[in-house]
Amino acid sequence: MYSTPEQLAEINKQAIESSLRVAKASLEALGRLASLQTETARNVVGEWAGMALDTSCGMRDSRSLHETRDKMLQKGMSRSVEYAQHLHDWLGQTREQVGTLMENEWRHWNQTVMQQIDVAAQDAPAGAHVVIAAVKSAVAATSNAMDEMAQAAQKVARVTDAGFKASMEAMMGVTGEQASKGKTRNPVRQATTA
Repeated sequence: MYSTPEQLAEINKQAIESSLRVAKASLEALGRLASLQTETARNVVGEWAGMALDTSCGMRDSRSLHETRDKMLQKGMSRSVEYAQHLHDWLGQTREQVGTLMENEWRHWNQTVMQQIDVAAQDAPAGAHVVIAAVKSAVAATSNAMDEMAQAAQKVARVTDAGFKASMEAMMGVTGEQASKGKTRNPVRQATTA
C-alpha cells in the first residue's frame, strides 16, 4: 500500500523528464519565432531600402510621390498580413506540440494513479473495496472531464483558425482590389477624419 522510495524516485524522474520535454518544446518554438522575426525584419529592411532608392531616383512630381506612397502602403499591408499568417501558424504548431505533450503526460499520470489504486486495493482491509471503487470512479470521471475539455479546446482552436484564415483572405482580397484600382486608404487619414 505504501509507495517505496524507488517508486517515488521514478515518479519524480518522470515529472522532471516531462518538464524538460515541455521546456524543450518551448525553446524550439521560441527559436522558430526568433527566426521568423529575423527573416521578416531582413525582408522588410531590404524591400524598403530598395523602394527608397527607387523613389529618390525616380521622383519627378507629386503624382509619382503619391503613387510611390500607395505602393509602399500596399507592400506594407501585404507584409503585415503575411507576417500575421506566419505568426498564426507558429502559434498553432506550438499549441499542438505542447497540447500533445500535456495530453500524453495526463494519460501517463492517470495510468500511474490507477496502478497505485490497484496496489492499494491489494493491501486494503476487508470492506474497503467500496471506497476503492469510489476512488476509481472519481479518477475515471476526472479523466473523462479532462478528455472532454481537451476536445472542446481543439474545437475552439479549429474554429478560431478558420475565422483567422477567413479574415486574412478577406483582408488580402480587399487590399488586392484596392491595388488593382490604384487606391489604398491611408489609415492615419481615416483615423483623423473619423
